[in-house]
Amino acid sequence: MYGKVFFALLMICLMAYAQDCASLMSRYTALEKDAIYEELMSEADRLIKEGCSTGNSKLQRSADKVLYALEVLKSDDLKLPSDRKLLDIVVQKRLKNALLTLNASRKYRDKYKNLYSYELLFYQVAKENSRVKDYEYALKYSQASYFLGRAILELR
Repeated sequence: MYGKVFFALLMICLMAYAQDCASLMSRYTALEKDAIYEELMSEADRLIKEGCSTGNSKLQRSADKVLYALEVLKSDDLKLPSDRKLLDIVVQKRLKNALLTLNASRKYRDKYKNLYSYELLFYQVAKENSRVKDYEYALKYSQASYFLGRAILELR
């Protein structure tokens, strides 16, 4: 009885794992034709391949966050609130979260140079866009910086 239940749970876990790798690869190929940041794309590809071949879930979760950062930058359907005060508060909170992850991932900057340099670049772009009141790009780049920082912290 317990053997059958264990086998069924094992099969469900393996199927979920296979679907996760498949979804990561499909998201990667969807982004591949618009590859704006080629180094980030190659980093995501490396994380996906290593994570799926070794079964390392940390690498897969990190690849997911890198892909999400790229998807955020690519998306055009960002809905902004009409209230400028509220929008400024949201942007400042997102920038604060991006700064906190930037500070947390700073100690891993030598180990993950590419990811950290893009995280820092995206934070600076977000900060500058916030300064000139271009809130759409400030939100996009602060969110991308945050997710790259989470990807680094996932790899530690």
